[in-house]
Amino acid sequence: MFIIEGTYKGRSIEKRAVFQVYNGDYHPKPCLYSYTHGFSDERLFVSLKNTIESVDIVAQEQATGGGVQGAAGGAVLGFLIAGPLGTAVGAGLGSKKKGRDNTTLAITWRNGDVWVVDGASTQEYAALKTALATSKPKKISSKTTNKKTKKKTSYKDKIKIKKPKFPNYWGLTRKKGKTPKSTTTLPDIAAIQNLQNIEGNPVAVKLFLKLFNDEIEKYNNWKWQYFDLQIETEKEVNTIAQHALKKLIVTTNEASKIKDNSKDLEVEIEECNESIEDYKSKIKAKKDELKDAGFFSKGGIKQEILNLEHWMKDAKSDLSKAKRSLTSVSKKVKSVKEIKSLEKGSEEFVLIYSNAFPSEKAPSKTLKSKLFFNDEFLCATYKKVFDETWDKRIEDAINEIKEKENQEKETKKKQGSASNKSKASKKQQLIELKELLDEELITKEEFDESRKKILGL
Repeated sequence: MFIIEGTYKGRSIEKRAVFQVYNGDYHPKPCLYSYTHGFSDERLFVSLKNTIESVDIVAQEQATGGGVQGAAGGAVLGFLIAGPLGTAVGAGLGSKKKGRDNTTLAITWRNGDVWVVDGASTQEYAALKTALATSKPKKISSKTTNKKTKKKTSYKDKIKIKKPKFPNYWGLTRKKGKTPKSTTTLPDIAAIQNLQNIEGNPVAVKLFLKLFNDEIEKYNNWKWQYFDLQIETEKEVNTIAQHALKKLIVTTNEASKIKDNSKDLEVEIEECNESIEDYKSKIKAKKDELKDAGFFSKGGIKQEILNLEHWMKDAKSDLSKAKRSLTSVSKKVKSVKEIKSLEKGSEEFVLIYSNAFPSEKAPSKTLKSKLFFNDEFLCATYKKVFDETWDKRIEDAINEIKEKENQEKETKKKQGSASNKSKASKKQQLIELKELLDEELITKEEFDESRKKILGL
C-alpha cells in the first residue's frame, strides 16, 4: 500500500511512499516498513502493537466495477475525512485500473497521526485489523471530584534526611570542589585507636600498621570526596584491616620465593668488564697490525677486528643485562627484607589481626593472588555498610524528632499544671482574704488593695 496523505510523529510522509507488512527478524513484529518515506535515508519501521486507534475502509474498487467507485469514492471519503486529506483522496479516486481490485483505507494512530493509504492488499488490511483487535485498551484518565484522603504524615516525612540509592561504581562523581588530592581527618573510632596499640612482634606490628594506616586514610578520603562522609562503623575498619592482612600474607608468600643472587650477578658483571677490556686490547693490537700488513693480509685482519667488535658488543649487552638484574634483585630483596626477617610472617600478621578483631575469622595463610586497593574495592567496602549507616541516620533523626515532641508535650503539661496550681493558689488566697474581711480583721480598703495584688491588677 502507498500513502496518499499522512504524517509520522507530526512530520509529513512523502506521497506515494510504499509501506508493507514486515515479516523479517530485523525489527519486532507486528509492524509496517518503508524505504521511501521521504525524511530519512534509513528504513522506517512503524510498530502496530498498541498504536492503532482505528482502521476504516473509505473506498473500494473491484475489477468488475462493484463497490464504491470513482467520484463516488471521492465523495464518500471527502465526507468522512475533512480538510486536505479528504480533498487529496477525493482527487486520487476515479483513476484506478479496471483490471485489479483496490482498497483505500483511513488509519488513525493513537499519537494523533492519520494516514490515508491506497492499494491496500487483503493481507495488509488483515494485519492492521488484527493489530487493532489485539491492542490493549487506551488508558483514559478519569477525573474524580471526590476529595483525596489526606495522607497521614509519618516521621519519615518530617525528617530532612532521605536515603539515597547506592550509586553504580561507574557512575561515581566527586562532590563539587573536591579533587583526588582532597583529604580529611580520621574520625575517632575505637577500632582504629585499638589497632594503634596492638601488641605482637615489633617488626610485624610495624609492617601491619604502616599498610593499614595508609589504606584506612585512603578509604576515609575517598568516602569524603565522593559522599561528604567519613568512616562510621567498625565493619569498615575491619574490612580495611582484613585487606591489609591479605596483602601482607601474599607479600610474605612471594618473598619466600625471592632468591638473593646478587653475588653471582656481581661476579658476572666483573667478568663482563674483564672481557670488554680484553676485546679492546685485542682490537687495538689488530689495528696496529693492520697498519704494517701487506695488501693480501689486510682482508683477514679486518675480518678479525669485525669479529672482536661483535663479541665486545655482545659482552656489553650482557653487562647491561646483568646490571639491570642486579638493580631489580636489590630492590626486591630490600622491599622484603623486613618480612623475610620474620620466621613465621603470615602467622605473626594473623595474630595481630585476631587480637584486634577477636570475633572475626582470619583469611587463609596460603593466599597467592594479587590484591588491588582501587576505587572498585573502596566502593564495595562502603556498600557493605551503606544500608546500615543510612538506616541508623534516619532512625536517629526520627528519635530526635520524637524526643523533641515528647519534651514539648512535657513542657506543655508542666505549664498547664503550674497554671492550675497558680489558679488554685489565688483562689485560696482570696477565700482567706474574704474570711478576714467577714471577721472584721481587715478593712474594706485593705481587702480591695490585697485583692488587686493577688489578681495582679
